[in-house]
Amino acid sequence: MYCEFQASKFIQFDHSFNNDEKCRANTLRLSCYLNNAACKLKMGEHQEASKLCSKVIEYDPCNVKALFRRAQAYLRINELEKAEIDIKKALEVDPNNRDVKVIYKELKNKQKQYAQQEVEIFSTMLSRSAKIEDNSLAKSFINQDVKLQ
Repeated sequence: MYCEFQASKFIQFDHSFNNDEKCRANTLRLSCYLNNAACKLKMGEHQEASKLCSKVIEYDPCNVKALFRRAQAYLRINELEKAEIDIKKALEVDPNNRDVKVIYKELKNKQKQYAQQEVEIFSTMLSRSAKIEDNSLAKSFINQDVKLQ
């Protein structure tokens, strides 16, 4: 990783390149960013991985590998909306990409899981609220009954 960082810095600051060399150097720098992002993903440094992929996407908005890796990072930190945007963009560019399709299924499963959890939370809240209301009504009837006697 350190070597990739140094390589990208070297490429970035060499002003003696002609146009063809600059183009190849830029391609190499983007490759370094993507390789570094892959390492960061494996190490669990998802925020850093997403930043590195964003650098690539800034230069090349249709880079499927960068979109895919950033979507992976977003998925791991539960930024599901951002992950979905990147996955859909990657599928627009390369609709047959197997890796992107796999992560899209993973995203859909996670969204489904979250939706089920939300339903459970809301139903628990509503049932507790109903119990509290029932108890309040019962107490008010008891209090009224006691006052009448």
